[in-house]
Amino acid sequence: MEEKSRHARGSSFPLETPERLALRAGPLAFSLAHDMGDLLQAYSLVYRNYLRAEYIDRHESGMRYTVFNALPETTTVVAKLEDRVVTTASIIFDSPLGLPMDTIYQEEVDALRAEGARICEVTMLADRRRAGIRTIPSILKIFKLILHYAHNKGRVTDILITINPSHEVFYTRYLPFEDFAGLRYYPAVKNAPALAKRQNLRTLFEEHKNHKLYDFFIDAAIPQEILEAKHRFTEEQLRELFVIERQVFQKLPPFAVEHLKSCYPEHDFERITAPVPK
Repeated sequence: MEEKSRHARGSSFPLETPERLALRAGPLAFSLAHDMGDLLQAYSLVYRNYLRAEYIDRHESGMRYTVFNALPETTTVVAKLEDRVVTTASIIFDSPLGLPMDTIYQEEVDALRAEGARICEVTMLADRRRAGIRTIPSILKIFKLILHYAHNKGRVTDILITINPSHEVFYTRYLPFEDFAGLRYYPAVKNAPALAKRQNLRTLFEEHKNHKLYDFFIDAAIPQEILEAKHRFTEEQLRELFVIERQVFQKLPPFAVEHLKSCYPEHDFERITAPVPK
């Protein structure tokens, strides 16, 4: 349908991020995704990156997202050049649905849970530019925002991430992640190889001052207004994205549907998940 392709591009929402809701670095504005335009462009950028890397097959929606993106606590971070998203990543907080990496690292992640860790996972990292060296400053700023956002929530103790082994040097040289679990193969991205990394926030914020980029990541606080400006889906948006564009809700087990209902008590899930007319 015409509406579908328009949503996939995100061009219906050509909005620049207000100054007070973003960190500025040259021409780029870094913020939480605070409207549907930001989210649609981010999902489209992830799709293009994953397709180019041969992690996924083509899909008519032109977007990549999962049920985890429907959770209201999931937060997408973006870098924008004027009205265009050029870098993005998403933070998924542990819930009854678990984390994406549970599919290949459940034993290790469950061990953290058993220790009382309160965890989240960074995923869906994508950048519009192909030249690796040009993306580094933007990705570092994205991770600064992620670290402060997770720390600001208070209950998070550890940030987890899975990476392609070919990118390991970047994560160990520039980002404060440590080894968590070894090589596995990820079915969700065509069995691409993966390594798991971990960052304990208490260690980072209280003890890790010898990290060469400590001042960049930690020293300057981020205004609270920036850390609170995020989008919450309406009924119509949940239906459009997770029922019509991609048939996500239709494939969920009952417990997952019930959890989503509890996350959106103000929404009518009978209406959201009603059959799509053919």
